[in-house]
Amino acid sequence: MQCVSTKTKGEGTIKRRDFGKQIATAGLATAVLGARKGLADEKQIQIGMLLYPQLTLLDLIGPQTVLSAHAKIHLIWKTRDLIRTDSGVGIQPDATLSECPKDLDVLFVPGGPGMIPVMKDPEVLAFLADRGARAKYVTSVCTGSIVLGAAGLLRGYKASSHWAFTGLLPLFGAEIAEGRVVTDRNRITGAASPLGLISGSYCWRSYAETMPRRLLSLRWNMILIHRSMRDRRRAPARH
Repeated sequence: MQCVSTKTKGEGTIKRRDFGKQIATAGLATAVLGARKGLADEKQIQIGMLLYPQLTLLDLIGPQTVLSAHAKIHLIWKTRDLIRTDSGVGIQPDATLSECPKDLDVLFVPGGPGMIPVMKDPEVLAFLADRGARAKYVTSVCTGSIVLGAAGLLRGYKASSHWAFTGLLPLFGAEIAEGRVVTDRNRITGAASPLGLISGSYCWRSYAETMPRRLLSLRWNMILIHRSMRDRRRAPARH
């Protein structure tokens, strides 16, 4: 396998040592897999993730990656037909709106250019309102919060969204709040696509607080991941 140096905008080539640190940090996520045995005696966590045509794939993959190791993920749409994301990648729903469990631990909505037709779809909005009213956490990334707002799930809550759409939040009774990830009671909204992974870690960390003491090590691993990503954002650029 050929190894290549990695560059990001505003930064020089990442040194092998630094790259190793990043891999080690990401490796913490795999450490939580060991807690699956501990979860075996608990009721399986149920997470519903809404799909729709032209959603932004990055919005979905971050939270799905964080949460899939610990829960049953339901990828939901009106049919089980293949859905094309805004990047052309296809995703197969595994549950229709009617097949989704009535009681979810987490309800999640990604953003994307296809969210406008979803906001006008009474069937989808009724589904979100129903599941969101009982879910322990109602979450979104990017413009997914606008869809939540259209379903009446952000009225009286602080929330964030993509910067170009935050002005729509008050139309649905939500209060615009600053921050990459905004948490107000059981509502967690991420401002942009790259924050999907962080939003997922926030959600899992919050949920883990309700779990038995023997699973606290799992919660600690997710806290370490979040802190590492936060410190990474704050670190000065290298030239």
